[in-house]
Amino acid sequence: MLELDELVEEVLLHIPPDDPASLLRAALVCRRWRRLISAPAFRRRFIELHHHTPPMLGFFVGNNFLSIADFVSTSSIRAASRFPIEWSAIDSRHGRVLLRTALTRRLSPYGGSNAAVLCAGAAGGCGHLGCHRGHFLVVLVGIGFAYIYSSEAGAWTSQTSADAQQHHHCRLSLAPSVLLGSALYFMVCASSYDLVFGASNAFLKYDLDTGKMCLVRLPPGFSSKRTVLMAAENGELGLAWVEGSMLYQWSRNKPAGRTDNVGLWAQSRAIELEMLLPADAISNSIDAIGSANGVGVIFLRTHVGIFTFDLRSSQVKKVSEARHYGSVLPYVSFYYTPPSRPVTCNV
Repeated sequence: MLELDELVEEVLLHIPPDDPASLLRAALVCRRWRRLISAPAFRRRFIELHHHTPPMLGFFVGNNFLSIADFVSTSSIRAASRFPIEWSAIDSRHGRVLLRTALTRRLSPYGGSNAAVLCAGAAGGCGHLGCHRGHFLVVLVGIGFAYIYSSEAGAWTSQTSADAQQHHHCRLSLAPSVLLGSALYFMVCASSYDLVFGASNAFLKYDLDTGKMCLVRLPPGFSSKRTVLMAAENGELGLAWVEGSMLYQWSRNKPAGRTDNVGLWAQSRAIELEMLLPADAISNSIDAIGSANGVGVIFLRTHVGIFTFDLRSSQVKKVSEARHYGSVLPYVSFYYTPPSRPVTCNV
């Protein structure tokens, strides 16, 4: 029987990570298979076999960054298509999704802020492949202030930055943040118009280790563009936007030996989408509306639907017929059995 179990395990290990429904069906075959698939050893081998790279299982979508509630699956799993109407998703990372309620939006005194969720061991070298049930942090950031919730302590702490408070007239975009090393990066908008339409002229860097934050300007000419903040292929901060039928990528490189926030922006790629997208999708209304960090995917909105562009393979895939969505929040994770109820932390 042991040899049979080993044979079954080898077959199950080769199920693609973006096909979690097949794993769920296999777990329902019998108790023996369910114990096999639920074992930590199987999960560890499954992750190792697939090169420690979690797949994108789907994404949350909304009309703009003020409301993201619908979930679109890009895998075989079919989750509930919508949260309760008073909930919306504002961040997703390390197998978790950060939600807020309508009550939180009405009562929150921190206008122009944004928030992020991450594993509590993010700065300590955690691989984030099975930490989704462990302790986590929620980071609420605005211009000049930050509040950090620790699930381990069950409490909030606060920090302020006099340097960033000089830019009190600015607001943080509600676009998803980017985590690079021990720092979170948030897009900054200079006006309510920019907040709704995704234009930005700067980003805010918040260092989780030191609690310091600083505002960094984007290169000249970016303020009128709908720009997506992302992790570049070189591990540095990156930008993506579409002009005409061209997708442009820029990355920020820090000169060797510099320990401050000085960085040089340079264009890294220019991709002609006309040869990749279907003919009926090519128009002047193509926009980059999001990115899935870790899997190298950029979301493109066209007048015939939403497409993903894989930066590694240059493959394009249509993932939604919807044309009105203005924002996306990818969910990137190996599939795990969800908890029975969400964990809450009141602001």
